[in-house]
Amino acid sequence: MNNKNIKIESISKNYSDLSGHTIQIFENISFNIEAGKVTTILAPVGKGKTSLLKSVANIGKIKNGLNKKRIYIPKEPSSFPWLNVRENILFNLDKTDESIFKNIIKYVGLDGYEDHYPNNYSFGFRFRISFARAIINNPELILIDESISVLPLQRKFELYELIRKVASEMEIPIFYSTSSLSEAIRISDKILYFNQFPANKIIGKPILIDEESRIDDSEFFEIQNFFTTDEVLLISNSSI
Repeated sequence: MNNKNIKIESISKNYSDLSGHTIQIFENISFNIEAGKVTTILAPVGKGKTSLLKSVANIGKIKNGLNKKRIYIPKEPSSFPWLNVRENILFNLDKTDESIFKNIIKYVGLDGYEDHYPNNYSFGFRFRISFARAIINNPELILIDESISVLPLQRKFELYELIRKVASEMEIPIFYSTSSLSEAIRISDKILYFNQFPANKIIGKPILIDEESRIDDSEFFEIQNFFTTDEVLLISNSSI
């Protein structure tokens, strides 16, 4: 795949509360999502992560709908229980090369499960289906909305590795969201966070650590090696 960096410019989001008042979530924010990297938005629960991902996914509208090259995986990965793994992954595709399908299904760890049905398996299994479906569509960007945060730690480690591998080896930009500081550090090449709430700026912080440390199951890195006290206070509702 020959993917490029994604440049997000001057996006805003607000909503109206029950009283009809306009609530601003973020305004005129800009940032880049690099090809071959995992970029993560880190913010407390309810502070605009999902709104940001959906806004980015909807940028670049085409005449007959949304930009289908930006694929959003929601918090609850979607699959059709009446379709098997193969049918789920190939859903809505006119045609694909069988060798491409076989390579991708092996890549995401579903080789041998093609004829199985997703409802018989775990949340993590269904995420792999959604992830494979995203990859096979040859996306310019994959957006993952806290989809693996509920999994046991070891299963998370496996998916951190998979997500990072897909980003780096396939050169697909991946935009991830989480409210967990440690998860953000483990999975990210760069962490973004809002400067305030509501936000008018996004701040970026590169995460430079070796791959083995990212899946070390000991008590994780000292958070202060990556974030100042003020930064931690800014996202103080996030979980460690």
